[in-house]
Amino acid sequence: MAVGEARRASGAALLLAPGIVVCIAGVLLSRADVVLVGAALLGTLVLARRGLPTVTLDVDEPTTRDDAGDRRLVAPVVLTSAAPAAVLVRVASPGADPVGALVAVDGVRELTASLPLARTGRVPGYSANGIVWSEALDTVALLPESRSGDAIVLPVARRLGEVPVPQRLRGLSGPHGSRRPGAGGDLRDVHPFAPGDRMRGIDWRATARRSPELDEIYVRRTHATSEAHVVVVLDSRDDMAQDIATWTGFGEPRPDRPGSLDLARSAAASLSTTFLRRGDRVGLVDLGRSRAQLRPGAGERHLRRIMHALALARPDDGSVGRTRAPALQAGATVALLSTFLDDDAAEAALVWVARGHEVWAFDMLPAVGGVLPDGATGLAWRVLRLERALRLERLAAAGITVVDWSAPERAVPGPSPEQHLRMMARVRPGGRR
Repeated sequence: MAVGEARRASGAALLLAPGIVVCIAGVLLSRADVVLVGAALLGTLVLARRGLPTVTLDVDEPTTRDDAGDRRLVAPVVLTSAAPAAVLVRVASPGADPVGALVAVDGVRELTASLPLARTGRVPGYSANGIVWSEALDTVALLPESRSGDAIVLPVARRLGEVPVPQRLRGLSGPHGSRRPGAGGDLRDVHPFAPGDRMRGIDWRATARRSPELDEIYVRRTHATSEAHVVVVLDSRDDMAQDIATWTGFGEPRPDRPGSLDLARSAAASLSTTFLRRGDRVGLVDLGRSRAQLRPGAGERHLRRIMHALALARPDDGSVGRTRAPALQAGATVALLSTFLDDDAAEAALVWVARGHEVWAFDMLPAVGGVLPDGATGLAWRVLRLERALRLERLAAAGITVVDWSAPERAVPGPSPEQHLRMMARVRPGGRR
């Protein structure tokens, strides 16, 4: 908690120097009337300074909340005054327009500001300052700026609707049907009773039709139900902004525009939420860290763990990234989220395909804006873009489904991510084992 106390800047303080000068001149000239004038000026100063109460401004740790699908930063401010006063408070945060309010304070007054957020993960907090007026509005004081700590902003999950069922399923129960015999699924066949069959599976109508003398008893056998294991692989090694000029390290990316890692966090949160609430299991792997991994799990508690892990993922130059594709659970489907600006993520995807995993690749490069560079930088960008396009074509040729997550922002012809996933769910067969 940061605390700031008002620094008095009374307009009557301008009377200090003239009052002292007049008093000294009256004494030197032996003029009582001049001394009285100087004393009157100094008395006005004392009365004015006594009229301004002590006001403090406190800021607490910021929190976040959802507002119509968007994240907002909640900035609490506490004003304390020993006497009635008017305070103009200003709250600001990087990437958001500052907000202000003029309030009356007599005692303790709690205020809450709400600021929009474009970035996720660890973001700077907020700052607050203000101006204080006395009750008679004849004295002014400044409230120094107080800053809060950083905030952890969880990603917002988008509503994806229909998503594909992975090709390979696991487990003995779940929301999907499989070809393996078991209990709980669709009808497989009607078969004579055999050791291992359950008594509650006896079909008396089929038995009466096929064996009127009850020589044999027939049972209804069903397909088992299974669940999918989806591993979301987040490539947090880079966070590319929309402005290409910041890619070389010169200049700071704009805090009011999401970067590639913000888009990746949102996509990972959307996929994890959709699959977990459908009854599947979801795991998380961070390519930017050698040990950042959550094994596939289910439930709302596991979803909260994934959300916090996504918020804490960030590029770290001091960490040692993975030198090879991490080993995943057998039969797991991989959802790889990366910008594919180098070969590491693409090579890992090809290794997973060779190991028998089904891989979906999500392109997280944001829409490039601003002034495109020219000269050597422009040539480097064109070569990088061509290499990236060839890399994505290579993945598609290997049987990997490539989804452009930021296609609507780039005005690229083609389906949106939701439409692409819906087509994958309806066109390709899935959910069989």
